[in-house]
Amino acid sequence: APALRIQVLGAPFVALGVLSGAWIVLNQYTQYALWRTALGAVVNTVLNLFLIPSFGIAGAASATVVAFIATAFASDAILERTRPLLYLKLRALDLRRTKDPDDE
Repeated sequence: APALRIQVLGAPFVALGVLSGAWIVLNQYTQYALWRTALGAVVNTVLNLFLIPSFGIAGAASATVVAFIATAFASDAILERTRPLLYLKLRALDLRRTKDPDDE
């Protein structure tokens, strides 16, 4: 059960990754999808090597969540063409900008 609780933390980042896939296709940047996937795989594998021996399945779950975050944000920050997507994601996560419908 601890691993599931950790994995749930990654759900928003998985959703951002799925939605960004549509943006990548619409803007014809499909070649970057491979780089994003490769980055996530490398981050997950390296972190698994360090975290699983000490933390077991919770370490594997944590590594996966960090890989989700790296895939969702770091890849867009690194690649200049996908940087506008990074800014869209950051705006989407900025809860301070969310307005209460009753305030209007």
